Formats: sequence, C-alpha cells, structure tokens
Amino acid sequence: MFRHRGTAVIVGISSRESVAYARRMADRGYDLILIGPDRERLQTAARRITDSCGCSVEALAEDGETVTSIVAGDASITLLVNYAPGALRPWRFSEALMPGFLARGVGAVVEVTGKAQCPRDDALWTSFLVQWEADQVSAH
Repeated sequence: MFRHRGTAVIVGISSRESVAYARRMADRGYDLILIGPDRERLQTAARRITDSCGCSVEALAEDGETVTSIVAGDASITLLVNYAPGALRPWRFSEALMPGFLARGVGAVVEVTGKAQCPRDDALWTSFLVQWEADQVSAH
C-alpha cells in the first residue's frame, strides 16, 4: 500500500473500466469520491473498493450543481479524473476544482476521453502511474 495521497474524485463511474480505474487509485493510496449517474452501481463499487483496500470511499449520484459545490469546497482533493468519454458535463468539475488546486499549489486533472486511451495492461498502467507520481514529486 502506498502512502496517503489525498482524495481522488472520479467522475463517470458507470462501467467496469471506470470502477477498475477507481480501484487502482485506491490501491495507490487515495481516498475516493465516486460520481456517476447510477446510485446503486456507485454504492456497490464503493462497498467493494472499501472492502478490498480499507480506504474511505464516498459515492455521490450526479445531480448537477449540488455535487459540484460539494467537491469544490473539499481541500483534501488532490486528483480529479474525468472518466467520461464523449461527455462535456465533467468539465464542471474541472472548473470547480482548479481554483483550489492552484491556490494550494497541488492537484492534477486527468481527462480520459476514450476507452482506447485507458491502458488495459497492468504493467503499462503501473508504469504510467509511477511516472505520473514522479512528475508530481519533481514539480514541488
């Protein structure tokens, strides 16, 4: 288990790939806020991830401005993953979180724009995360 890295907000939890992405972030030491359209799927994913890693996982059904305002005020958030291929709505979360990231001098946004860009190979995925984490450390 990696050291705690803050909280990752993952927008677009609606597929197995997005849940696997969330689980990887939890395994890397992030607490999670999962946001998606299906409340039941979110709660199931949150329960499974919590059971497997013991991290804090909050599930929020996307309902517009309420969820955006909740995450905008959370200073523990250090990573936003917009996992919503082809959707424009996740940009609201980028707009809500970027001012806090800039003010605190920490934070990153990952835009997943299509399934073809999601590594399916565990070694490739681990390589990406290790490089990303190294870039985060060297930036500070």
